[in-house]
Amino acid sequence: MVGETFADRYELEELIGTSDLASVYRVLDSQLERHVALKILDEERSADPAFVARFRQEARAVAQLSHPNIATMIDRGEYRRHQFIVFEYVDGENLEQLLARRGPLPVDEAVEIALQSALGLAYAHGHGVVHGDVKPRNVLVNGDGRAKVTDFAFARALDPDLTSEFVAPEQAGGRTIDERADVYSLGAVLFDLLAGELPFSTDGEPGSRLSDLRPDVEPRLAAAVARAIEEEPDDRFPSMAAFALELQSSLAPSTSEEDTDASGTLVIEGSRERRHKRVSPWAVGLALVGLVALAAVVVGFVALRNHHKTPLGTPVAAKIDLRGISGYDPDGDHTEHDSIAPLATDGKTSTYWNTEHYQVFSKPGVGLLLDAGRPASPHGITVDTETPGFTAEIEAGNDRSGADFHRVSASRVVSGSTTFPLDLHSSLRYYVVWITKLPAGVESVELNEVRAS
Repeated sequence: MVGETFADRYELEELIGTSDLASVYRVLDSQLERHVALKILDEERSADPAFVARFRQEARAVAQLSHPNIATMIDRGEYRRHQFIVFEYVDGENLEQLLARRGPLPVDEAVEIALQSALGLAYAHGHGVVHGDVKPRNVLVNGDGRAKVTDFAFARALDPDLTSEFVAPEQAGGRTIDERADVYSLGAVLFDLLAGELPFSTDGEPGSRLSDLRPDVEPRLAAAVARAIEEEPDDRFPSMAAFALELQSSLAPSTSEEDTDASGTLVIEGSRERRHKRVSPWAVGLALVGLVALAAVVVGFVALRNHHKTPLGTPVAAKIDLRGISGYDPDGDHTEHDSIAPLATDGKTSTYWNTEHYQVFSKPGVGLLLDAGRPASPHGITVDTETPGFTAEIEAGNDRSGADFHRVSASRVVSGSTTFPLDLHSSLRYYVVWITKLPAGVESVELNEVRAS
């Protein structure tokens, strides 16, 4: 079929995936002039009235999902007795292909992929959609390392009694499933990314422990994976959001990692063995010398300040750390990708918060709500984005609900990195990057990093 035009709109360019039930093509959408992925289901399934009804019901639910870590569904229909779906084309490879090409991944890379997948799945669960077939083939990674979960619910529409190496035991046993089944499957996927094999043998018996296969995996992460793949749903993380939170913590471990055991021995979490800490007399002596030297530096610094007539005790401005806490949509449904708001202030430009997709942007605006943690007076707010060209301003207030929000900056067109100077007459706690206009032809924009400046 390559070279043909499907449904009078989609020009088939390349077959990129096949199964017994469907074929997937990279196609050019001649109406929107962009590449998309087209999945054409086989004629036998398309002729089954029960399947078609189930397929349409699942498609309606999935069509409502809009998240950076979900391959967005664009269209659904029937053409020449074939049911089909159209979704976002991801220029990259799935995790099955990635593992075949590279083998087990570095720990941080594997966890980052799993975390992004968990965020997408948690968003879907919040909208009442359980995936039911999370596996390496259904997680795509583009050239920037961004993960997108695909095939939401369609596998279950095709086969309600789905079985695969990654499905949860209760699903394989034909029991009713909830989001904890996806927790199990994603835990198995992460085990595979780290170890290059499944956590159990082909006959269902437990396999090797992750810590034996990958000694460089920290105990906390190994414990999180083990909990995710517990046989009983009640023994797993209670939600995908809880699993995501633990994965995030494993990427940024606590600085207070030291503890003592019952005997008083100092133990460092993350080491494979407990190490007894002995303080050398030489170390004590060197520490004392260092303290004396530090005191001399402090005295010299104080003298220098006095020389320049800077009063002692002059307060130093505290650092203002903005934290993304939710979307802000007072003129809509009062939610705007709330669950991923923290990604705009996590210190990484590879992650982001984004608006929902708007074919027509007719509301006064939408935004990202930021919390300074206390009333503060930043000089400005800097926005980094990979989708430049949108217009925004900064609003602020002390009432999180937005009751006292008012404009505190001029309106600007945001380029790759744009700073909004603030005109503040008092200290305010909450700030909003208020987006008032999208670029022509763009349905959604991203805020990769937002910080006080």
